[in-house]
Amino acid sequence: MDTTLSRRSILDIAAGLALLLIPFATAAVKFVETGWLILIYGFALLLFIPLYVLVIVIAWTGFFSRQPAFAFAGAGRWRARVAAWLHPVSFLVATAFLQDGGDTGPWNSPIGVVLGLDAEAPVVSTLGAIAGLFVLVSAGSLVWLFVEWRRALAARTQALTLLTT
Repeated sequence: MDTTLSRRSILDIAAGLALLLIPFATAAVKFVETGWLILIYGFALLLFIPLYVLVIVIAWTGFFSRQPAFAFAGAGRWRARVAAWLHPVSFLVATAFLQDGGDTGPWNSPIGVVLGLDAEAPVVSTLGAIAGLFVLVSAGSLVWLFVEWRRALAARTQALTLLTT
């Protein structure tokens, strides 16, 4: 076995950290524009705890462990890094475009507040559509990351089995 393939790289560690830490920035972004949706957002985050546990397991076994699974995946290593960044960043962007605040004034999103955008109906619906698009990208990239992780685990198992026989 080529030991250079089974080593962690700084890019692996960065991807794993992004996967684990950007969700906390997402929660902070939501507090820029608050309304009743913040309560719903909080309850939805509780439903995402099992998914976050899965993300922790993927980050640990895929990027951080002594023999990280993605190190055995060849080109899958790069795809996993891309998916590991795309998932939390797209969820962060979706949160930035998610409008709220209708009970405390006009509907707007964190990005709308920061950029000083008008809270008119066309702007709000456009921001909502952008948020929805990024939610889909986030969900799709999490599925993509899961598939790459399963492939990497199989490749690591096969490599280690060949080593022991």
